[in-house]
Amino acid sequence: MKLTQNKKNLTYSYNTIDIKEALYNKNLNLMLIVLKK
Repeated sequence: MKLTQNKKNLTYSYNTIDIKEALYNKNLNLMLIVLKK
């Protein structure tokens, strides 16, 4: 029971990190596009 709970929490935190990283990369790309113009 505790193991599956930990697994869920790990998966959740990994997903959150992925989302944050994706947003960060997206913002970087947008900034580069703006700078190029």
